[in-house]
Amino acid sequence: MSGVSEYQPDVLVSGGGTVYLLELCTERAAAWIDENTESEDWQWFGCSLAVEHGYLDDIVFAMRADDLDVQIAGQREREAAAALRAMIH
Repeated sequence: MSGVSEYQPDVLVSGGGTVYLLELCTERAAAWIDENTESEDWQWFGCSLAVEHGYLDDIVFAMRADDLDVQIAGQREREAAAALRAMIH
């Protein structure tokens, strides 16, 4: 056993431009979407909900206000790289 736990957010946001995907990683996140949004079948790509960019900020803000852990894809890697750069300089 490596002793390293794998981080699992409730929601992982990916994409860019005009459409983003909200990957629902936990049952809690799926329940939140069911209770707080309306969606059509065509908006779903597996366990990810496709959202237009104009709605993304409000949805993420509301999820975080309800204490869901929302992670932006690549964010942890960018933070780790920034910390490493700060240590080097």
